[in-house]
Amino acid sequence: MKTAIRFSLAAAFALAASCASADSTPDVLHYKFNDVGTSVTNLASSPPAGTATATIMGSLTQTGADLNYASNGYSLMGSGNSSSTDYLNTGWAPDLGTGSWTIAFFTSNFTASATLFYIFGDANTNSFRCFTNGVALPNNWILRGAGLTDTFLYGGATVANHHAAFVYDSVAATVTPYLDGVAGTPVAQGAVNVTGTGPFKVMGYATNVGAPAGGLIDDFRVYRRALSAAEIAAIDTFGAASVSGNAVTIVDGDSTPDPSDATDFGGVGTDVAETATHTFTITNNGTADLAIGAVTITGSEAADFTLTSAPTSPIPPAGSTTFDITFDPSADGLRSATVSFGTNDATNSTFDFAIQGTGLDVIFRNGFE
Repeated sequence: MKTAIRFSLAAAFALAASCASADSTPDVLHYKFNDVGTSVTNLASSPPAGTATATIMGSLTQTGADLNYASNGYSLMGSGNSSSTDYLNTGWAPDLGTGSWTIAFFTSNFTASATLFYIFGDANTNSFRCFTNGVALPNNWILRGAGLTDTFLYGGATVANHHAAFVYDSVAATVTPYLDGVAGTPVAQGAVNVTGTGPFKVMGYATNVGAPAGGLIDDFRVYRRALSAAEIAAIDTFGAASVSGNAVTIVDGDSTPDPSDATDFGGVGTDVAETATHTFTITNNGTADLAIGAVTITGSEAADFTLTSAPTSPIPPAGSTTFDITFDPSADGLRSATVSFGTNDATNSTFDFAIQGTGLDVIFRNGFE
């Protein structure tokens, strides 16, 4: 007996949401530098007044290589000039007060130098700032000002791409530095007050140099809370789904079935016990586990296609799983359907592709009337 796997679009979206990435959304500032020109969209969930769009000042450009997971955007590129003229003006007068906060960012192309390079800060917020070289020594970030005890992030300011984060927990009264998702030693803090008049600068502080020429910053984030170690580790880590048949990639949304990628099952007899089973592979090209929802089959002839082997979930990075679909036509002629499944891939929360097969009258096919 042929059965169809029924599919609810609402259920698919609910599934995709339920296995969404653990990457948290900043509520204050979030810049990915994927815009054009001098405007940078603040992607935060609750941007403070006047911060919806930041402005690139001087000769900085958002044309650097993408440093975060997406790998299809840009980063903010430094000029080596004074941040009296060259900086990202966030438009934010810092108002974190004495509460918890987290600041995180990616950088690369920072070099050992007699010049201090400031990745962010505001001289009008109790001299709150973060820089490398000088007392920080080369290759390290140091966070100071606003009542903070100096907090070092060793090895974060180098030519290589690194992710840095500083997490202030007002309850524990500590700042914990993180390098590439790994926590350093928490630093005990007395009274901290990140409140000022602005403007808070990214890739800049007062009149100091923000970054060397070609220095890059990407995915800059500010939160009004202390992120957990798991949340820090999850920043810009995602599962990334790719699907193939016969070792040929099937593009998400593919609407043209083809025998080469196994989406066209070919001709199958309708009046004998004949079926065709094709295997599809889901590969995780991402940096975190890829969650896969139930595979569903929809369309007017969905009953002619049956999921006979389901994929396993989750799929670890660089891992893969397979699923089988069997075609058993109930009538002659072209039979079509759509395969769908939810994922926690940030770019493909629902993956779908078309399949088809042809029902054949076996007696007619063999040359008999």
